[in-house]
Amino acid sequence: MIKIRAHGYATVDEEFEKGLVGVSAPVFDFRQNIVAAINVSGPKPRLGAHLEEVGALTARIARELSAELGAFPRSR
Repeated sequence: MIKIRAHGYATVDEEFEKGLVGVSAPVFDFRQNIVAAINVSGPKPRLGAHLEEVGALTARIARELSAELGAFPRSR
């Protein structure tokens, strides 16, 4: 859980289906409530080696969307 919070995204590696990996990041509203999540998933042979890169990008997009919803000040 600490690693997920530190990185801003969670990963799955064949936990739900053999050969499927993915990342997800929460989207917050102005009250700091989670109101949505962004998820990217795909076949392990194509996405597995890129989970950290895709996770970081997914977290960044989720933070930008959260900022649009007033969760925290936008970074400049």
